[in-house]
Amino acid sequence: MRVAGRLTRRSGRGATERRSFYRQGMRVASEALRSGAIRKDRNGTRVWLGDKSMAFIVVVSLYALAVNAVLIQTIWIEAPAAKNVVRVGVLCLIVVAMLLGRTVIPMWLVLTIMLSMSLMALRANPDQLSMIFVPVLIPTLCSLPERIVDRLAVRSALVSFVLIFLLLKTGMTHNSVIDLRERTTYGVASVPFFMNVVFSAGSLCIFYVHKYRLRFRHFVTGVVVAVGFYFFTTTDGRGGFYALVSFTVLAYLMPNLARVPFVPQVLMLTPGVFLSVSLWIMSNSEERDLNALLSYRPRFYAAFLDQVSSWDLLSSTSVKQNLFVENVDNSYLHLLVGCGVPIFLLFCFWVASAGECDGKKPEVSRTVVCDGSARLFCIGEHLASN
Repeated sequence: MRVAGRLTRRSGRGATERRSFYRQGMRVASEALRSGAIRKDRNGTRVWLGDKSMAFIVVVSLYALAVNAVLIQTIWIEAPAAKNVVRVGVLCLIVVAMLLGRTVIPMWLVLTIMLSMSLMALRANPDQLSMIFVPVLIPTLCSLPERIVDRLAVRSALVSFVLIFLLLKTGMTHNSVIDLRERTTYGVASVPFFMNVVFSAGSLCIFYVHKYRLRFRHFVTGVVVAVGFYFFTTTDGRGGFYALVSFTVLAYLMPNLARVPFVPQVLMLTPGVFLSVSLWIMSNSEERDLNALLSYRPRFYAAFLDQVSSWDLLSSTSVKQNLFVENVDNSYLHLLVGCGVPIFLLFCFWVASAGECDGKKPEVSRTVVCDGSARLFCIGEHLASN
């Protein structure tokens, strides 16, 4: 109201300046229309062509990451250089998209990228390359309409899911049953990775239909849970299925829980809470009942962190060098070790900033969308592939 009051008390000179500024903007827009930089679509809406090019590049980039995540767990297992080529190529495409879209990059994102690149060079740690995806993707995704970003996230996750079965159908991979638990691999090197793909595709479908309150959201939710249960019975992938069930329950509860005053503050602390739970599990590595309940995760967590020094935690180290990495499917431990304490704290800051925002900070609010999308296609692509 104070802003409105000040505007009404402005002099006639201010009103003249505003009209002059408006006419100048109209002249620039008219010149852009004549030059072809801006065109009108069928509805008469003016569209900046750089935005269309940027959207196309983002689509290609996200699909490339989705395909890459599956290939390095199926037919590119012995070709580590191939996945790095894809990652570097996607980074270059995103930079081109930002140039076409004239994207403004906040200084804190630039500093984050510089820090990650410095740690990558200092420790010869390729894991930092995956982390660089996050700050690079954030401004690009935030430049696109929110529903388009959500739709791209769903489709990219489904691309990964469908590709696994296309490789099986064409004979490029072969199904097998492993270990005493009779776990079906569906041609993937890691059963937990397969359940990660199932969880990502299923949870994003539920997220989309509930966020936009589509009429068939209850039917989609039921189908997703049924499919998840089927793969749970064939792979014995308990973690992925329990996570999907938890996500489904929260999809129905969160619209009401979000109105409770302290719930947003609790959500802001989720990275620290989950890391604390992981460290508590690790501290009980000799508890027989807990090991039986969590498939010996306490022992694996303890063995994983025993190989990490204080300097490694501070400056990061590649988790691929850890002998127990295949048995530790914990995103927060991977992020802490693979990217270091400084990057982990920045990640906590991103989540807290997204939860703290309100109507006064729409640019921060958009990081909520990027949080899900970037974590799925950037951090998740790296973590699940280790």
